[in-house]
Amino acid sequence: VRLPFQYGPDADEFTAEITIEAGAAWRGRALAAGQGVLAEKDDGSIAWRVPARSRSRLLRFVVEHGPGVRIAGPPDLIGELEAGLREVEAAHG
Repeated sequence: VRLPFQYGPDADEFTAEITIEAGAAWRGRALAAGQGVLAEKDDGSIAWRVPARSRSRLLRFVVEHGPGVRIAGPPDLIGELEAGLREVEAAHG
């Protein structure tokens, strides 16, 4: 079973880096659904490296499952998320 952001053309595949903060770490295995690699960090957070093919679906996944779940890389994806959140804030005050 793949996660929604793992569907799409092979050529679009990239490795997403997601941080699951310590307070949300108990959800790590369920969120990963057996996909990618989970590594617990010294601070109790989890680093999750997972193949992805849809940037927009990955961003939606992170927002839906936050707080405590955030994009750690690639760097341009962090910027995309921040820009999208600013647009939402501007539209809804």
